[in-house]
Amino acid sequence: MYIPLLKSLPIETPVPVAATRRARDLAAALMLCGGVLNIAQLWLFPLGGTTIVASVFGLMYLLVFLGLAGQSRFTLWLAVLIPGLGVVAGVARYVSPAPAEIALVNVALNLTVIIICAGILIRTRHVQMD
Repeated sequence: MYIPLLKSLPIETPVPVAATRRARDLAAALMLCGGVLNIAQLWLFPLGGTTIVASVFGLMYLLVFLGLAGQSRFTLWLAVLIPGLGVVAGVARYVSPAPAEIALVNVALNLTVIIICAGILIRTRHVQMD
């Protein structure tokens, strides 16, 4: 039986939980790498303001890493916001008078995490997560 009214209604396709979980795990792994890389700058560079700020960002990245292991959408928003600030700081550090190449690695990691987490947020914006 054909019902024309139902044909015009938008039907949302369910988001596969496994795909979302894999993407969150990948973002979490990248946040862990970024956090360790930022904290390791305390031993790689002379102690100064930029290395202290980088290590504080590293601690925030580790906290977001722990949050990405769960299911909260709030953590996804943090995983977009905090690396976004890290991209700005990394670009500012790279164009400073004493550029550090490690800033480009941080920018690449941060942009990847932003793209992954923003994609998850877009895909799951109308889905009720259990």
